[in-house]
Amino acid sequence: FNEPIDHFEPQLQLVTAAGAAQDFARLALSGQSWSGRLTIPSGQATLWDGSASVVLSGVKDEAGNELNQNMSAAKLIDTIAPVAANITLSRASPMNEGELLIDVSYSETMTANTAPAGVLAWASGETRSMTAAGWQNADTFRFNITIPEQASWDGALTFTVSGAQDLATN
Repeated sequence: FNEPIDHFEPQLQLVTAAGAAQDFARLALSGQSWSGRLTIPSGQATLWDGSASVVLSGVKDEAGNELNQNMSAAKLIDTIAPVAANITLSRASPMNEGELLIDVSYSETMTANTAPAGVLAWASGETRSMTAAGWQNADTFRFNITIPEQASWDGALTFTVSGAQDLATN
């Protein structure tokens, strides 16, 4: 604030587009600064995910003058984990030895500094970690592996991916 606050009983709320509202709890007041905390309830993603506003009202200075305008700031809340929406292989099945690229497209923008892990598993029980080729764009990660001419690699395979995070670290 631009001056010390004395009579400070504001309403500081997080209000979502879905109509959910929750007050911030006051942690500290020191001169011109106020700090508070709000915990978004778990298990209520349909109420809390999406756009929200932090709304401040009812602030008074040392003379009892109320803030002449309510203040608000827009925020985006994301508590839902991303999904691997599409997995694309660079080669058609069945395939022989050679390079295989696997692109995993996620349901939302991902954190570029967190690389997911990919593992191929064969019916024989053999597994191989995929080499991370990197992010192709904001929501697609590429893995690659060279399939050798080896009998134990024949048959159906399963691809497992884990460890990717969206921008909210879900």
